[in-house]
Amino acid sequence: MQVQQDIKQIFHVPDMNNNTIHLGHPLILPAKDRSSAYNFVYDKFRSKLSACKANRLSHAARLTLIKSVFSSIPVYYMSNILFSKKFLAKLTAIIRNFWWTGVKEEQTTKSLCLRAWADICIEKNIGGLGVRNLQAVNQSLVLAAAWRLAKEPQSHLAMILKAKYHNDTTIWRARPNKPKSAFWTAILKVRPLLISAAFYQIFDGGSSIWSTPWFSE
Repeated sequence: MQVQQDIKQIFHVPDMNNNTIHLGHPLILPAKDRSSAYNFVYDKFRSKLSACKANRLSHAARLTLIKSVFSSIPVYYMSNILFSKKFLAKLTAIIRNFWWTGVKEEQTTKSLCLRAWADICIEKNIGGLGVRNLQAVNQSLVLAAAWRLAKEPQSHLAMILKAKYHNDTTIWRARPNKPKSAFWTAILKVRPLLISAAFYQIFDGGSSIWSTPWFSE
């Protein structure tokens, strides 16, 4: 407690609680289910539906609303954490029921789905409607962040993560030590995909064969 008080006297910062938000993100996440801290994203989905007379919209209008609003709401948050499949399924259920029936997800009657949702999410030029697959978007955003860390190891964020989690090696060989932040956990989860798609080109011979992905382990 004394250390905490000394820090507050130097930086003049308030105490944090479980509801503290910074730049739209909760700073304290539950250990068992980190996605639950982002339930406000789910509430945003539901509030958008209540503001729309969806059952009066044509399917073309519903598709436009899905692409411009519903598929864009969680993108900012997805760039920093991998949501659980269960949480993403809840968001997808709202979009799917809105598309097929135009009503909320609490409906008592089961909607009639004429095509699999995976077919709806593929590109238009190959027979789909181009609706974003939320799980794929989430994974690709975190993967892009991981690539930036690997490509720019001298960046401020990369150096902070290196000092905390892998000061004796590179991001390619970092060990999943505990405890770790939600962002670093997400980076480690997508790292196998990054390794499978990355390779090194030799220019000046400065790369290390011990800490770079020359071959799979």
